[in-house]
Amino acid sequence: MQPNLFQGGGLATFYGQNLNHNIGFWPRSKTCKTFPTNDDGVTVRDCIGDNGFCCAEYDDDKDSSRTTALILLKVPYSIGFIAALFLHLLLPEDTEDAQKEFEEETEAMIEARSPEA
Repeated sequence: MQPNLFQGGGLATFYGQNLNHNIGFWPRSKTCKTFPTNDDGVTVRDCIGDNGFCCAEYDDDKDSSRTTALILLKVPYSIGFIAALFLHLLLPEDTEDAQKEFEEETEAMIEARSPEA
């Protein structure tokens, strides 16, 4: 899986902050409390050509939730953990009766294959 699938392809340099702010699975613009204003006093909600100055103040709770979600979705180990967690919750556990039946069948098969001494 591509690591920038969920983050919008923005790196930490050059135009990356603008990309992270505008595009992706959860754009950083959704976590902004206060957008900056330009010289005319107009609030600018997009981040085109501002070299990363896209938001005057971020909401810390939303921003940390965004970062957590993106890290969980980008790292293959965490994707495997989430899949295993859901499978563990959805699939039923083996009952003791089924386990005993399996052991008895296995023992019967082993005895049937072993030569009589």
